Amino acid sequence: MTSTGPISITSAGFEGGVLVSGTNGIVVSVADADKVLLEGLDIEGLGTGLNGITIVGGGKTTIRRCSIRNFTQNGINLVGTANARAVIENTTIANNTGGFNMQGNGGVANTAFIQNCTLDNNSSFATQVASPSTLVLIGSTLTGSPSAITGGGSIISYGNNVIRNAGNPTSTVPLR
Repeated sequence: MTSTGPISITSAGFEGGVLVSGTNGIVVSVADADKVLLEGLDIEGLGTGLNGITIVGGGKTTIRRCSIRNFTQNGINLVGTANARAVIENTTIANNTGGFNMQGNGGVANTAFIQNCTLDNNSSFATQVASPSTLVLIGSTLTGSPSAITGGGSIISYGNNVIRNAGNPTSTVPLR
């Protein structure tokens, strides 16, 4: 499925999902002012899907209460144009090659917030952020991957994250 304009896709009270083989699950390609909400979805790659969610445009994408599993590339792949923004909340990203990958298209800066999420058992990394992009981690668990944090971008960790294996945030902000 490809979103080229603002849209909300939500599933509350019943199972809603995307089952994909050999391609991307959901592609978000929206303009800078657009907003996309993906909520309550099970996104399953069957071990042959490419990326669970790929964000290639600008705008703001919110991913809430989703499960993204079994993709050969990344659970979430943010390669947006300048100033693309993603908010990922209460989501599980597991059993992919990479968990969350952020590399702005052509080296531009993107921003993402991962809050109350679990990134587990991704075979290469939990998070990868290229410079000059910034990722903020809040109350999340990054375990089971050889590298929890990799890349040259800024990673700001609020002090309530669980981070296991290689990689450290560029800065840590204690909880008050």
